[in-house]
Amino acid sequence: MFIRLFSYASNGLESKQIVDNILKCINVYIDTVEFVSCKPYWKISGVYENEVRVVFKNDLTDVQLNTWLYKISDKWLYLGSPVTEVLASETTKDCHYIIDGVSMINVILDD
Repeated sequence: MFIRLFSYASNGLESKQIVDNILKCINVYIDTVEFVSCKPYWKISGVYENEVRVVFKNDLTDVQLNTWLYKISDKWLYLGSPVTEVLASETTKDCHYIIDGVSMINVILDD
């Protein structure tokens, strides 16, 4: 799984803590987490772009994946047929909840 997360943070450490926060509820399934990059997002001051690769011990079931996604946000866009990517943003129509510190998150499922 590959995650690109845009977070509100004052520095890279704070931004990585937001990533850790979204991963904590699936830690039991994770084998490795690799922070590929963490850098200020050039378009918006105070926003960091994090790229993270997550390897699981076993594939997540649909229930495990969806439970995790809906702890992050109540509104997801599903992309591809079959679905290979999901995206949540605070600006998405009908999004009423996104976890603290997250502006947008893109999850590529079959990386």
